[in-house]
Amino acid sequence: MHLAMSRVHTKGRRYTVIAALGAVALISGCSSPGEESFNRSSEFRDIAAETDLTAPSDISNLQGKATYTGVAEADFGGFSGTADAKLVADFDSQEIEGSLTSWKDLDPINHTLRGQIDLSNGQIADDGSFTSQMAGNIERNAAGSTDTPDLRVFQGSASGQIYDSVTGATASHLNGSFNGVGVNGSFNVDGEFVARQ
Repeated sequence: MHLAMSRVHTKGRRYTVIAALGAVALISGCSSPGEESFNRSSEFRDIAAETDLTAPSDISNLQGKATYTGVAEADFGGFSGTADAKLVADFDSQEIEGSLTSWKDLDPINHTLRGQIDLSNGQIADDGSFTSQMAGNIERNAAGSTDTPDLRVFQGSASGQIYDSVTGATASHLNGSFNGVGVNGSFNVDGEFVARQ
């Protein structure tokens, strides 16, 4: 069964909600891969709801490091998936880096994904906005197939913003987006991520 993503616009920011997975989970009892994708969809929505988009964080007086974990989603030009997101912000040097790992196809019964996306050489401005380089490779395998997997190698950039939470916690959440182009073919990569401390 093919599952579709729908986009929701909130205060100028777009968030992805993988709505169809909920119906599949309720109808089928949810296999392990499907349940994980559904859980990521719920986590994405929860983190987005906790983020105060009207309160970008001033990080100029913050010290030390903060680790943010959450969820990413991406369209790889022909297929889509979700991943675990982990970013580490160093407020002393105003640098940020991270990785998007454990990718799951949005059609998890029929396809599996392997690979990761790395965010590197990131810089954080005093207003909490950040930019970084982005590079990755994702391999898609069809279940039971002996055909050569579809390998996507790509590079580009990412940007985002660190925010306070709706409960007033300072620099507790972040969200961002990334895009790039194929190194080994003609395709585009477009994705986003949300995370919290």
